[in-house]
Amino acid sequence: MTRRQAPVAHSRAGEPERDTGGPAPEDGLRGEGASRGGGPGGAESWDGWRLVADYHTHTRFSHGRGSIADNVAAAARAGLAEVGICDHGPALLFIGLRSEERLDEMRRQVEQAGAGNPSVKVLLGVEANVISPDGDLDISEGAVAGLDILLVGLHPQIRPSLWQGAWPLVWKNGVGWVSRMLGLDGRAAAEARRLNTLALVRAVERYRVLAVTHAGLKMHVDMEELAEVCARRGTAIEINSLHGYPREEDLAVALRCGARFIISSDAHHPARVGWLEAGRERARRAGIPPHLVLNACKEQASSPGADQLRSGPPGAACGQQARQRWRRERGWAERGRTGFGAKNGMAGW
Repeated sequence: MTRRQAPVAHSRAGEPERDTGGPAPEDGLRGEGASRGGGPGGAESWDGWRLVADYHTHTRFSHGRGSIADNVAAAARAGLAEVGICDHGPALLFIGLRSEERLDEMRRQVEQAGAGNPSVKVLLGVEANVISPDGDLDISEGAVAGLDILLVGLHPQIRPSLWQGAWPLVWKNGVGWVSRMLGLDGRAAAEARRLNTLALVRAVERYRVLAVTHAGLKMHVDMEELAEVCARRGTAIEINSLHGYPREEDLAVALRCGARFIISSDAHHPARVGWLEAGRERARRAGIPPHLVLNACKEQASSPGADQLRSGPPGAACGQQARQRWRRERGWAERGRTGFGAKNGMAGW
């Protein structure tokens, strides 16, 4: 695929945002990773670091087993400072949101659960499906503008009603899978990989995406090309604790490209919320230093003082610092919100 110039970013779909002139991967993020570790044997130690947020959890609004309140209560029990409720977008056959109008009810339940668990900041998001090589998502621009966070990913089980736009992805991946099973030449699989990568790259270029979920799971991608665009746009590569993707070799590629990361549980049951150790171990083995993981926080060597205790639960300040750092690196400015997010006054990410 031909490398493209960085596009005009968008704060909301259709609302251009000027390039902030942030550090390029080769002189900023990539250099930082190289100077502070980034390879097995030379990576920064994870000792003293903890994961304070889980941004990828599912509920009964898609195909999870628990309610929003269940997930938030589980996050509180796990000692998390923040949790994301990110159910599947409506394009997924049988398991996605019935419609994006359900986001109104989800917002109401997010507010209610947050009020009942003040130690946890609750963020409403969607794991949106990228449904075309142009980076189209299965939720509207208005819905995206009202979310606190946005995750995007590829899933093969797209509703047939959407196949007109998704057909290149559905068809090429199907043919590629059959050709691999039959041991045929790799041209079909290579074309599917090219289209998958193009779809994710264009979605990241078009939207403010917190993270790309489980890249490579069932639908192969070119991690180098994806990670370079994610590094430039400030989008993280998710290290998924449930599915084991991306593979360690792809994580190492993303690290070399200057990407940032989040570690998520992808919990489909409240008992799995905050289950992040498997992802943390894969990050460690891939040589990813903890300062490049957005939901990792360096614990204080001493016990928290009275001021810290009054300011919130353990990890709350870390979650806020990570979020501010991420926004600063992307050059995002706080601005007024409309839509779902405005109803509880949250600025989100």
